[in-house]
Amino acid sequence: MTFCITGNRPEKFPFDYSNGASIQMTAYAACIKKLAFEYLSYGYDHFILGMARGVDIDFGKEIVRYKTTFDKFKDVVIEAAIPYRGQEARYDNLSRKKFNYIMENCGKVTYIADTYSRECYLARDRYMVDNSDFVLAIWNGVHEGGTYYTIRYATEQKKEVRLISLKTMFDLK
Repeated sequence: MTFCITGNRPEKFPFDYSNGASIQMTAYAACIKKLAFEYLSYGYDHFILGMARGVDIDFGKEIVRYKTTFDKFKDVVIEAAIPYRGQEARYDNLSRKKFNYIMENCGKVTYIADTYSRECYLARDRYMVDNSDFVLAIWNGVHEGGTYYTIRYATEQKKEVRLISLKTMFDLK
């Protein structure tokens, strides 16, 4: 079963993503770990990651961690769906390090375009949805931008979508 995740970039979080010691970031990191383990345990064996800073990379990092730590997850396929070659060149050092860590553990890399265009991110989002059985969306609740576009597109394609708000995700049990 194939799974994809969509979510906001750090600058669109409703709290300070750069403060890793904050209560919100500690709770966010714990929630991401829990969700990654949950979907691995449900039997999803192919994870498509859009490789954007924030939710995508944070979730992907946890999938890699579980895949490389537990034998029962070793055959899980991680697919990086990258909008264009060189996307990570614009990332800060920490984000690029996380990006490269995931890339080193990918079973499949799909480049949507060779070079940047205005359309490549939305094409990436459609690719992820079109090739997934399930979509997890972790977002700020704002009805604009790439995450919202992906949620709408997935709904139009009649995909199963789970929405988790960055504002209330800490209430997950």
